[in-house]
Amino acid sequence: MKYFDILPSGVIDELVKRGVIADELLYCVRADLDGEGRYYDTYITFDSGTLHIISGYEVYEKHNRRTRKPILPRFKFEDYSSVDLATIDKIYLDRGQYTARMMIKDVSGGGIPNRTSVRWLC
Repeated sequence: MKYFDILPSGVIDELVKRGVIADELLYCVRADLDGEGRYYDTYITFDSGTLHIISGYEVYEKHNRRTRKPILPRFKFEDYSSVDLATIDKIYLDRGQYTARMMIKDVSGGGIPNRTSVRWLC
């Protein structure tokens, strides 16, 4: 497994809750916006048959000085969608100087219908 970005353990836990086998993931990239332009940590990853898009953000608990425990972030889940790779005809990446946009075209010629947009800003 090779990651461009590190997949945090909280995100892995949320993917496993949705039936994804974490050891079979092949690659991961992180975006700072979801498909609707909201500022979420969006992780785009895939295995041999499915593209997984999960969004949320890290929440830091209030620090208790008496316990001296390290402050560990917790991933607060917001949205998940998956796309079967067999239904994807083309993936187009439009890259700018400081941003990128990923668009997916399915085999019927339209966009991938899901709750999020067809465009994911990276």
